[in-house]
Formats: sequence, structure tokens, C-alpha cells
Amino acid sequence: MSKQQKIEKKVFEAFCDVCELSIIKDSIENKNPPEPDILCKVNKTNFIAIELTEIVDRTLANNFNKQIESMNILRNYYLNLSEDLKERFKNKYNNAMIWPQFKEKCTMLQRKKLLPHIFECLLSIDNNFEGMVLKDNHKYSDKYENIKISRGKFEGPLFDSPCSTLFTDPTFTTISTKFNKRYKSDHPIHLLGYYNQLFTTPKNILIPTIVNLCEESLLKSEFTKIWIFDYPKRKIVYTYP
Repeated sequence: MSKQQKIEKKVFEAFCDVCELSIIKDSIENKNPPEPDILCKVNKTNFIAIELTEIVDRTLANNFNKQIESMNILRNYYLNLSEDLKERFKNKYNNAMIWPQFKEKCTMLQRKKLLPHIFECLLSIDNNFEGMVLKDNHKYSDKYENIKISRGKFEGPLFDSPCSTLFTDPTFTTISTKFNKRYKSDHPIHLLGYYNQLFTTPKNILIPTIVNLCEESLLKSEFTKIWIFDYPKRKIVYTYP
């Protein structure tokens, strides 16, 4: 069983726990194209085939991961400063949140190489400074926008790296792609779209998008039913029909 098949089976078993179908878990089988991803028994006698697809905005996911990693490298760089520099930095930013605004195309290696430059700048500015620094630094203008310093009731220094990618709804494209595929099965085929990220499409965006798509396309496809499953929350957010 491939890594992807293991993930799909895990997601599907969680789906079985909350869906209205009486799926026999011991009957679940992973299949390979052109068959749908999973074959399983329902109500002890009938079989259904399930095609799974993860609904995710890859750009958003990648940038979210870069945001977390950037925050970690900033923090680790601070913790590994010499004791005197660390003490100076802590005294200067003990109530501060520091936000380097990296460009999306700036790689993690490039971000790490910029840290000495960033910390040198932060150590050189006035105490209690609040606002943006390095905003017009042409030397590194292709790597970051600026560094924002906010002060408040923080136990600083705190670091973050905001994700500038705008949210887009990947549901329409993901489901549309599956509607256009052809499958080989002797059993009714269901489509299970699932979210596997903590950030998911808001319901007020998801439902109108999916309703319109399903009403227009379901009868032209090979699917008899559509399910949208929020895997982290273990919740079915939409079914059709």
C-alpha cells in the first residue's frame, strides 16, 4: 500500500464514523486506476466505490508552512545569539512583536542568510521604536518588504512572519477535475472530497460553489453522490443529492 493510499484509507475510516452509510470497515479495499480509490461493502450485501480527492490550495498551504518555519528560524537565531547580544536584544524588545515581511519567492535558505542582517538592523535602532524598518532597502528588495515592530502587552521578543497569500477557494477546481474523469467499476461511485488542513474554506463560500457545480455537472459525471468532509474536524459539511 502506497503512502497516499494509507492516507486515503485513514481519512475514509474517519469518514465512515460520521457518515450515514453503514459501511463495513473490514471490507474496505484500496484500488488502483482506472477503478475509484476505494471499494467497500454497505449494509453487508451491497458494494459502493469511492473516489477520494483532497481539497487544498497548494500555494496557501506551502506559504503557511513557510510562515511557521520562518517564525522558528527567527526564534532559534535569537536564542543562539551570544549572551550579551541576547540580553541587549531582550531588553530592547521585551514588549515587542517582530514581523519580517518576506517575499513569497524568498526561499528558506535565503531567509536564513538574511538573519544576521536583520538582527544587526534590529539591534541598531532606537529603544521603544515602533513601526516599519528596512522598508526601502534596495539591496534586499527582492527578498523582503520590510520588518514591522509592534509593541504592547507582550512578553517579548516574539517573532512571526505573516503569510501574504490571498485565500482562494480550491474546491471548484478540485471537484471539476474529478467530474471530467472516467472510472471502471461495477458498483455505484461516490465522490469524497476532503479537507486535510486546519485552514478550510468558509461555509458561506463553499456551499454556493459546490451546489451550483453539482447541480450542473453531477448527471453528466459517473458519480451518484458527492460528499465534502472536513477531516480535522471529523465533520461532513456537504452532501449532494
